[in-house]
Amino acid sequence: AAWRGVNRALSVPVAKVRPAQGTLGLLQRLSALDEDRRAGASGSGGRASSYAVRRNRPFEFPDDKPIRVRVLDVDALPMEEIHKAFAFTLVRRLPAELCVHVASRIAIFRDNFNQNAYQNLIRDCGRLFGPTHGPELIALFARCHATISVPFLLDYTRRFGTFSRKFIAAQVEQSLNPALFDFIRYQEKGGVRP
Repeated sequence: AAWRGVNRALSVPVAKVRPAQGTLGLLQRLSALDEDRRAGASGSGGRASSYAVRRNRPFEFPDDKPIRVRVLDVDALPMEEIHKAFAFTLVRRLPAELCVHVASRIAIFRDNFNQNAYQNLIRDCGRLFGPTHGPELIALFARCHATISVPFLLDYTRRFGTFSRKFIAAQVEQSLNPALFDFIRYQEKGGVRP
């Protein structure tokens, strides 16, 4: 009753290669590629020589050479660019109803401008941004919360934002189940709550 056949591999077995102990990290490999590209562009050999250099050398660096890392200096950017970057990232990462909530939270903070309100603003926005996109958004938000225009943020959200399906379904459900006396309360608007 038990199957006594032989298990066969369905594909060619792939040998797992363990990296050598001297292998370097991702940033060091990227730096090596960048260095090879620069050497290939300035050398007479062109593409073939840079390929040969990359193939023969397993991304090992001498200890006396520094490794170059590129970091965006957000403080060196003009405020208009930071505003656009924050609005773009906010609309791209979050649904539109949360973008509107962030704009509303900024407006509330500006009405009551003190240290406690600032701490509440950063904590609330960090909670809204979530753990996935929070660090990216908080870094931009901390630099532009005092200068970004709330109408600009709302207009950007209106033009490029997308509401979540859950929010749209709740709005439709609310419009299909009006309150008891809405037809009297909103007579001048056709009996429907705006």
